[in-house]
Amino acid sequence: MTADPATDLRSLGNVLFDPRDLPIAAGAEADRPAANMIRPMAFYFSTDTGVLWYSTGSAWTAASNAFGPKVYAALTSGESHFTSTSYGDPNVSGPAGPSLSSLPDGNYVLFFGGSGTMDAGGNGAYMGISVNGGGITDDNACETQLVGTHTSLGRATTATLSSGSNTLAAKYRSASGNDCDFRYRYLVAIKYS
Repeated sequence: MTADPATDLRSLGNVLFDPRDLPIAAGAEADRPAANMIRPMAFYFSTDTGVLWYSTGSAWTAASNAFGPKVYAALTSGESHFTSTSYGDPNVSGPAGPSLSSLPDGNYVLFFGGSGTMDAGGNGAYMGISVNGGGITDDNACETQLVGTHTSLGRATTATLSSGSNTLAAKYRSASGNDCDFRYRYLVAIKYS
């Protein structure tokens, strides 16, 4: 959808609803508002963005983004090394992330992962998602125990966000303190309600 939905609608020739076109049931004519009380509106729902647009004839306005799922995504391609046994940003080298900020309240499905490895045997290299700076448990993280060769891994979990403006951030830990690394990392949050 462009910044001007009317342009899209003119090009599509598609207006979904105009109340002037509604039939009036027999016997209900007396309940019909006077002609000067009717404010014609047109509605357009964008399946690309999940936004309902409405117009009273002069301009288009986004009515809501509450229809359908809303998808947010972040990628971090650089390789990051870490040895910390507590969840945090990479403490040896490479960029932090991925992260998403200013997310609206609601219920989300989270997908995250990347390509990970460890330089020596140990108990695992973990990637988890911190919600609004909160803690992470290994039960909600993705893990690899593969030594010397990167393997693709991922995880899906749910989260309820309720701080008004929410942040999700990937954090990492090495279970044994050995050097671990992740690269090609992703974080996808799908708001479903």
